[in-house]
Amino acid sequence: MSHVNSRLVLALWSALGVVTAANAQQDLSPTHVGPAVSTSERASGTNAKLDSKLLRLKQEVSPASSFSAPSPSSTAQSRSSASTPVATQDFVNVDVVSKGDPGALRKQLEALGFKTEAVFRNNIGGRLPVSKIDQAAALDGVLRISAPEVHTNAGDVRSQGDSSQHSKLLRDTYVPKVDGKGLTVGVISDSFNCSGQRNTANKNNVSWSHERSMEDDIKSDDLPASPQIVKEEGDCINSGTDEGRAMAQIIHDVAPGAKIAFYAPSTQTDFAQGIRTLALPVGQKDSFGRDGAGAQIIVDDLGFFDEPLFQEGIIGDAINETVTQDGAAYFSAAGNGAKGGRGAYDNSRPAFSPTAVARVRSGTQPLNVGERLLNFDVSGNSTTVNIPVNLQGVNPGGVNSFTVSAYWDQPATGPGSASSLNLCIGDQNGKTLNPTAPYCSGPSGVGQPAQARVGVSYTGNQNLGITLRLGLVQGTAPGRVHLIIQNGFATFSRFGTDSGTIYGHPLADHAAAVGAADYFSTPYCQPTLRTALLEDFSSYGGTPFLFNSDGTPLAAARTPAKPEFVAPDGTTTTFFGSDSRNRAGTRAAVADCSQIPGYLSYNFYGTSAAAPHAAAVAALLWQAAPTAKTDDLYGALKDSALDMDDPGVDYKSGHGFIQADQALATLQEALKRKGVSVRKAASR
Repeated sequence: MSHVNSRLVLALWSALGVVTAANAQQDLSPTHVGPAVSTSERASGTNAKLDSKLLRLKQEVSPASSFSAPSPSSTAQSRSSASTPVATQDFVNVDVVSKGDPGALRKQLEALGFKTEAVFRNNIGGRLPVSKIDQAAALDGVLRISAPEVHTNAGDVRSQGDSSQHSKLLRDTYVPKVDGKGLTVGVISDSFNCSGQRNTANKNNVSWSHERSMEDDIKSDDLPASPQIVKEEGDCINSGTDEGRAMAQIIHDVAPGAKIAFYAPSTQTDFAQGIRTLALPVGQKDSFGRDGAGAQIIVDDLGFFDEPLFQEGIIGDAINETVTQDGAAYFSAAGNGAKGGRGAYDNSRPAFSPTAVARVRSGTQPLNVGERLLNFDVSGNSTTVNIPVNLQGVNPGGVNSFTVSAYWDQPATGPGSASSLNLCIGDQNGKTLNPTAPYCSGPSGVGQPAQARVGVSYTGNQNLGITLRLGLVQGTAPGRVHLIIQNGFATFSRFGTDSGTIYGHPLADHAAAVGAADYFSTPYCQPTLRTALLEDFSSYGGTPFLFNSDGTPLAAARTPAKPEFVAPDGTTTTFFGSDSRNRAGTRAAVADCSQIPGYLSYNFYGTSAAAPHAAAVAALLWQAAPTAKTDDLYGALKDSALDMDDPGVDYKSGHGFIQADQALATLQEALKRKGVSVRKAASR
């Protein structure tokens, strides 16, 4: 990183906060450093029940003298950022896992001022007063508390993907007509009509520029007449990109007769509750008074950085329950983390150094003092304790961001991890970037989920080089280690193992994880192509499950077959997205593949755009064949898909690119073989 100059600002954050620095490495310094805890304090008392972000907030509202001064070489420092919870906020969104009766614990939490938003099994989601973090953790019924970090996987206009996946062809030619009528598609994303709320809040502000809103999209027939917003983002004035509305526009293009419902979750518990509420029949209310939407199909593009990898979590449990008990179909964005095969690192036989990193008598202390370091060379031919990462400066006018997580083969739920690991960021040579405040995740908590997370943000358009090192603080050495770059334009520079980057609920057994192919790079839009071309960011599967969702070990590891299939992205919306990568598409030989004048800067890329394309096709299929079961639907989409990438089913493109017309023919034939009447009335 010697090429960092005055035009670049590098801000590195751990799960404990954010620092900002500029010019050169030696000038990097935190904008705010609060007290940090030693390894022993991290594992003691209420600290052991809190994740790193909540521990930071606890420190910020506690006297500094209440924490001993730890060694700066192996603990993360407390740093504040607008992107993470800060002590000036009155409340913080949390997931609380109860040991026993969640109802009894809910009452105790609410006595502390907790505002409950969702309950799913033993999990309680809501808003906790920052001043009550320690008191909440001290409750006997609390197993652990975490502050989730959410991310997305990305009329006047129409989706070009509608033609590329043959759903327009299906609508135009199938008799009787299919348009999704009689079905409701539930959408889960960050927000739906925050722009409308901001317009209303600024109606008397003469300098306010009107934002395209839900009301505008309804008038232009880019949305159905009355979308049902079951739950909206809670702070629309200050946040909310309305990505959920962009997804809804795609659904309306493909299945214009379908109804649309929306839910914006704030925590993992709320996400699980939202799935159940969207599927709840119309006329019924959930336990929080929210109206059921009666959705037969649900699609999401939302995830949390702290979702598990080697097992299902509570969101996956909710998906499986909704599909198996309610007969719904569920589609989830696979993620945008492949990085052309360099977005993950996997080591199934990790070797940690036999001796710990020693403290030096004078000078700058090395990273991970007192910890045994992982050798990243999976071959064992060298000892490489620093794995290089290349950060790409792709946003000259704004902030580039990067987040990476380390997972190991211990539970994310139930008993949690039996070991403590520490993930640190160093310079290109593995040396600390700040002698007084090293940038580390801090030792993960024993009994907490087996995950350590660290991140980087920076401005400028130059590439930057950093390294990661992973230290074993205490406990048994893991038998498997997996790192995933969860966010940002960054790649592993060595040991790219072409391994799995799908994590969290898209791995659920009954979810259909959807990869992405640019609509313009499909045979429909470019007839010379034999098949669709996978986006290089579309996340891969291939990582095994080692545990049940309750944290108990599986008798034998099994690998989810993800993704299921691929659908188009890069299509036009009225307000959301980025400049088109296909400017040549303005003169496309195939008319339906052309860019739309006036909307060249609103092209929706990512698996966030692919998933609603697939979900809307499901609405067409179910209208045409209402007797089909969810597995019939999934099976038809898989069996009729256009093979991509490696021959046959693979962990990059699944069964291939969906073809709506072929899927319906396949579904009808499968139902006939089963002796099921295709058009018999069904209650959907």
